[in-house]
Amino acid sequence: MKTEAIISPSAPVTVAEIVQACGGTEDGWRKRAIRQSWPRPADSYCFNICDLPDEVRCKIERARHGRIKNIAEQLTAPVPISRQFPISLADLTDDEKRLGEERRDFLVEVEALRINDSLSCEEACDKIDLRERIAMHRHDGSARYARLFTKGRLFQSQLTFRNFRNWKARWEQWRDGIFDTANWQCLCDLHRFKKITDPDGRVRYEARTMDRAGDATFWALFAHYYESTVQRTRQKAYELARDGALRAGTTAERIPTLEQVAYHYREKVHAQMLERAREGEKQHYDRISVPIIRNWRKVRPDLCWSGDHHVFNFFARVPDGAREGFRAVRPWLSDWIDVSSWYTVGWHISIQPSRDTIELALHCGIEASGGVPKNLYFDNGKDYQAFSSGGRFGYDQEQATNICVAFAIRPIFALPHNPRAKLNERNYRVLDRFEQQWFSFCGRNDRHMDKLWDLKREDGLSLRERLERYPKNHPLAGCLVRPELLPDLDKIRATFTKWLAVERHQMVSRGRVCPGQSPSQRYKSACEPKFLRAVNADEIAHAFLRVHRHPIKVKGSGSFEWTPPGGTTQDRLVFADAALKQFGGERIQIRFDNLKIFPPRVFAFHRHEYDDHGETHTTWKLICCSGELGSVPNLLSPDAIVEGEDASQALRESIANSRRLDRDTKRSRDVQAEQVAEDQLAREQGIDRVGRTYVLKTRDVVARRQANAARADRDEKVMAELDKLVSPEDREVYLKGRRQ
Repeated sequence: MKTEAIISPSAPVTVAEIVQACGGTEDGWRKRAIRQSWPRPADSYCFNICDLPDEVRCKIERARHGRIKNIAEQLTAPVPISRQFPISLADLTDDEKRLGEERRDFLVEVEALRINDSLSCEEACDKIDLRERIAMHRHDGSARYARLFTKGRLFQSQLTFRNFRNWKARWEQWRDGIFDTANWQCLCDLHRFKKITDPDGRVRYEARTMDRAGDATFWALFAHYYESTVQRTRQKAYELARDGALRAGTTAERIPTLEQVAYHYREKVHAQMLERAREGEKQHYDRISVPIIRNWRKVRPDLCWSGDHHVFNFFARVPDGAREGFRAVRPWLSDWIDVSSWYTVGWHISIQPSRDTIELALHCGIEASGGVPKNLYFDNGKDYQAFSSGGRFGYDQEQATNICVAFAIRPIFALPHNPRAKLNERNYRVLDRFEQQWFSFCGRNDRHMDKLWDLKREDGLSLRERLERYPKNHPLAGCLVRPELLPDLDKIRATFTKWLAVERHQMVSRGRVCPGQSPSQRYKSACEPKFLRAVNADEIAHAFLRVHRHPIKVKGSGSFEWTPPGGTTQDRLVFADAALKQFGGERIQIRFDNLKIFPPRVFAFHRHEYDDHGETHTTWKLICCSGELGSVPNLLSPDAIVEGEDASQALRESIANSRRLDRDTKRSRDVQAEQVAEDQLAREQGIDRVGRTYVLKTRDVVARRQANAARADRDEKVMAELDKLVSPEDREVYLKGRRQ
């Protein structure tokens, strides 16, 4: 440690120092100061040495020079052997030394503030603590006592007056006066050592022997019994491990004691890992709200967006086309937030989360901000994998949207099976304020949901009684009796838009990421550099296109047929444009926009080869047609094209219901035709209803037997021909493949 002059020449002079240097009493010097009007601060008898009379100033300077000389002699004199601390610096680790150095510097600084600034020790501790708190929040590296600040529980400071008194009392046993800096290693972390006082009063320290000493077989058995979800006690696990080690041939001397085992698990084993092993991974994550906390303080706005899903804790109504009514669902939120400000850049509310809702939320965020970030942070779910780089879990990259590649965005995947690693999970806690606005709020868990479900309202009815469903045998079973009590998706989206702008984005944060700022202020602040890359409408529209699996052949007239995903031959659409005539007879790639329009817009791409430093590469280039944004016009009636996700979903459901009705009608028509044929056959043969069933069943069995016999005769003829043409080995290969 660098030794500096403790008494500064410009330090304030107290009345006690004047009495020590010049004699007299404190009361007398106070009266003289008042009589001669010596300048001093308000409510304090401290004076500047330059403002004192000459004779008083000379005596004080002479006394200070003498004290400084005595202090210098004490600092340069060797420490007697009787006063040397029993532990040398060579026996301590680097972490123990750094902690001791910070404690030593803290004590010296408090004493310096007490002498130079005439502060009490408690006031000096508070001043240092405030300075360190400001430095820790700025994160500029100016904090001097980072270990003492962050070592405290719940991010609290150890720079307190109580710790100052304890550390000072510990150090006073091994130094001469407050200016002696020898033996400061007594302030280090000495948990690895044990204090022993000899009969003659001499103090010495010995290293603790309770460590992981003993047979390795015993420790492996103890970990197997103790670190398991059975949650055996330490005594029971110790007895089982000891018996197993003795049976394995370990001597009793090689088995550690129960105290050694307890010390090892108390001092050496990570408490969180032990809790996870004994209670299970799920319970461990449920108890700890955020097991992984990433440092987002230095991340700039629009450098990274984080995406996730969340199910709302209230019910909404959606139309049920199959029963011509409404049913109750809990809507889902798919959102993207900026990790530096928790600002919601894009979101979408739907019935069920999917790849479409993720793309709609991201599409909304990119359109609203006018650009794309450098990174996207999301989990390993299959719907997030489908639109990312593809190929990670077996997804076909040609079928994936590949938005990250189109926008040159780097995807970041969260840790598997750990959704709490993202900021979205912590941001969803604030949504409780939005969810409680609705009448159908059902709580955060099943117990809360049941309690609110049976809660009586102002009119004396509970939510269960208001939303009582029809009986199961009723034609409208599953539909709501009073659907007007629940909001629809359009109302929820409008309310959520207003709630985000008025309340959520204006909440002032009290956390560590952006303290004292709201998400809107942090996100829209003038920070440099800017990471958001601007994109135009055409780039956004083309990046969200999906690729059809196989290339499609163009007819000579410049038209082609295409079936939307999930459709049948009845839903085949015809597309035509004059720009496609030059590609007649060739195969082109089809990409379609399936987000907000149904039937989707279709874009055509032709194969394009280019030369790059002598190497030929192949890519797909857009064919600019006469449709919107260069799409191929659809010959379908414009009345059948609808915009919006809800309208598209309703049209899809109506088409699916019509197909289901056609299938049911065809099935009933076939059954009716078979019944008519059976009645005609029964009348011709003159048999009753029971005999007709028996005869028809017999006729079916005979028909099957005849078909099997004909198939066997045909197989024998084929085998005879094979025997003439191929060898027995090839014949076995053929039979094996046919059986498979």
